[in-house]
Amino acid sequence: AFQHFVIDVLPKLALVYDKMMSEEWVQKNVSLITNLGRSPAPRWFLEELGLWKRTLPMMGWPVKAKFIYRSKAVMYPDFHPAPILAGGSRIGQYPRGAMLPVQKALGVFHDSRRDRIVMLYRGGRRSLAKHVQQQLS
Repeated sequence: AFQHFVIDVLPKLALVYDKMMSEEWVQKNVSLITNLGRSPAPRWFLEELGLWKRTLPMMGWPVKAKFIYRSKAVMYPDFHPAPILAGGSRIGQYPRGAMLPVQKALGVFHDSRRDRIVMLYRGGRRSLAKHVQQQLS
């Protein structure tokens, strides 16, 4: 769920984040629904962004749902032009700066000193350049 949240959901949330945090939408009790259930990683992000208490549980598969949501208006933020459909999968890139509202809210731009970096990734074997390895040793 983590990678789907970071890659697919966070950039879309960034489109409406400032508005979600606005006094107008707080007063109107505008809520957030996401299909990521109650997973720990998305929950951490939503708590840090101040949106967890306004996040409603997903109703699940509509055919088997025990409840439904009714709303006068629904917003489905996405980027345009829509990602290209190729071979049944979505490909595309988010516009530069799309994550700025979320990055600011998470304090990404605050200065902090980092002497060591640990890089974790999924995939094949890769190695750091020798000069980088020496700097980290």
